Amino acid sequence: MAADNTDAETFSPDIWLLPAEEGTPSRLTFHGGIRAIWSPDGGRIAFESLNTALYTKSVAGTDDETVLLEPMKLLNPPDDDRLPCEWSQNGRFLVYSQWDAKTGYDLWKLPLFGNREPVSFLHTEYNELCGTLSPDAKWIAYASDESGRSEVYVQAFSEEGAPSERKWLISTDGGHWPKWRRDGKELLYLTPDRAIVAVDVTTGATFRHGSPKLLFAPGIRTPEARFDVTKDGRRFIIPIAFTEAGSEPARVIINWTNGIKP
Repeated sequence: MAADNTDAETFSPDIWLLPAEEGTPSRLTFHGGIRAIWSPDGGRIAFESLNTALYTKSVAGTDDETVLLEPMKLLNPPDDDRLPCEWSQNGRFLVYSQWDAKTGYDLWKLPLFGNREPVSFLHTEYNELCGTLSPDAKWIAYASDESGRSEVYVQAFSEEGAPSERKWLISTDGGHWPKWRRDGKELLYLTPDRAIVAVDVTTGATFRHGSPKLLFAPGIRTPEARFDVTKDGRRFIIPIAFTEAGSEPARVIINWTNGIKP
């Protein structure tokens, strides 16, 4: 697993690799890094730097960080931002959201081979956040606030062309951070109160979906926190609030110098 870990003294986040079962965590980045995305073969991680640039680095730590996208020109900090969303299963491109002063967040594709110029995918007057691709890369699920609140939609996806105009509304009472199950038969997302919902889907020449089914409320507390699901769909990886058992509250001692004997 890969996760952001903020240093308690510097308040600067870096990416750490965490063993799924047992073992010692190892630090991957040393100059700031957030929002880690795994490559399909598990050999590399793409991430965002603290200045909005996108990088990639080997999880073996045998190479330096490679720049994928240079930093944005911060016209309106701290609103200017990028959100790396997903590395395509064929390894050919990244999907990410990027802030625009006029249109809010838009969806982009970044080719990783040949011409590495970013390609705009969804660029509307509404916010389109973090697209996730079906395993066959023929469909993309994303969150949009075009209805007045964030909902999850699905559209046909093409690596070369623009999206189709037809789209399917998946969520019914708000939703964000969608995630495809690895077998492509289920789409998962978070509700506004951050419960996890599952929707049965069928992909192929066309797209069909069932009704949302509430799974559980995992205790995710921060609005941006994402989740992941294992390949078999049986286990979830979820960031939750943690309070150490038996920890004592902080105490402030006033006039403590009076207790020092001369």
